[in-house]
Amino acid sequence: KPTEETVIGVVRQDFTEIDKSYWSQFHISIDTLKLYNVNSIKYYLCNGIVKGIYKDENPMYAYKVYDHFKIYRPLADKYTKWRNNLTEYDIQGYAQLPEKGNLLIITKSMKDVMCLKELGYNAISPSSESTFIPDNALEVLKKRFKHILICFDRDAPGIKNMRKISLKTGLNCFLVHKKFKSKDISDAIKNNSFEAIREWLNQTLKRYEEFSN
Repeated sequence: KPTEETVIGVVRQDFTEIDKSYWSQFHISIDTLKLYNVNSIKYYLCNGIVKGIYKDENPMYAYKVYDHFKIYRPLADKYTKWRNNLTEYDIQGYAQLPEKGNLLIITKSMKDVMCLKELGYNAISPSSESTFIPDNALEVLKKRFKHILICFDRDAPGIKNMRKISLKTGLNCFLVHKKFKSKDISDAIKNNSFEAIREWLNQTLKRYEEFSN
């Protein structure tokens, strides 16, 4: 559970061939990883104690969001996959947004934020799946972007949460089309193709035309 008291430190390393192979499945480039302050790490520490070490069979990444970190081990079990000390105001992708834009997508993970960037769309993600964008931050974003959409997972918890937030905020939603047999944008790219997802997304969002970065 994220807490402000937890101090996370990381020791970065150059991206390995394993890292490049992992991220390329989602069409996420090294340049995009660098843009979003995502690094491969040798190990990380919580309150000065080493908690995880990079292994070829269990690679490890650090997302730096302002002054805090989210640690991601994609191949680990659900108990050790994530560790973070983000607060609700550590909105993933917020620092990389343009000052003004036509369309903003609120998704549920940094990986999907980066996939959407590769697809040509501005996106952000809450600090965790159990939170959303704080009300005052959302009000600021509504002044900066003409349209804001939510795209969460195509599964029971994701759809339930998306409907609840949509009712509360008045924001419209969309899901990855069921024909792609994937719960989110990143999996859709991995399981299908980047071009197929780009074509579908452009068609789906064409009513919010003039979108630009």
